[in-house]
Amino acid sequence: MDDHVHVMVMPLPPEELGKILHSWKSYTSKAINRLRGVRGIRWQKSNYTEIMRNEREIRDKAAYILSNPKRRWPDLHSYGWVEMFDVF
Repeated sequence: MDDHVHVMVMPLPPEELGKILHSWKSYTSKAINRLRGVRGIRWQKSNYTEIMRNEREIRDKAAYILSNPKRRWPDLHSYGWVEMFDVF
């Protein structure tokens, strides 16, 4: 997506989700800013998180994430890495 990102993560102890997200946002914002030759904030401070409790919830969320670009770009014919996943 060009204006947001969806990520499914399962932190392994002793890692914490908040620290993982902070590190990821920090690294990617610096890299994006460096490539664009700009400065400034790239990500919102808040996050929207969900706990997925079973395989069905995981599959449903993965299907939503993988179909999300087609909602943004309806004429999208192929989404290259989708074939790696068996969610449809």
